[in-house]
Amino acid sequence: MTTSNNIIKFTPKEKPTKKKDLILIDNIDIAFVLFAVNLFGMDEGYGLVGPNDLPTFPLNFVLECLQEAHTSNLLSEDGRAIMGRLLANNG
Repeated sequence: MTTSNNIIKFTPKEKPTKKKDLILIDNIDIAFVLFAVNLFGMDEGYGLVGPNDLPTFPLNFVLECLQEAHTSNLLSEDGRAIMGRLLANNG
C-alpha cells in the first residue's frame, strides 16, 4: 500500500546552454570559412582575418557569411558543395 505522502517532488534544473562551436574538419574547411568571412563579412579596408580570428566571431555571423558565399556565383560546383556541407554541419 502506497500513499501520496511518499512521493518526492523535485524541480529539475535547466541545463546550461553551451556555446555551439563551429565544426571544421580539415584545412579545406578552414580555408572556405576564411574565404566566406573575408569576402562577405569584413568591411573594405578592415584587412584579412586568419584562422586564429575565427573563434572570436559569433557562429551566426559565420553562418551568414557561408550562406552568402554558397549562393554567390564565385564558387565552382565542388566549392558550393563544400559550403553546403559546412552549412549542414553547423546550421
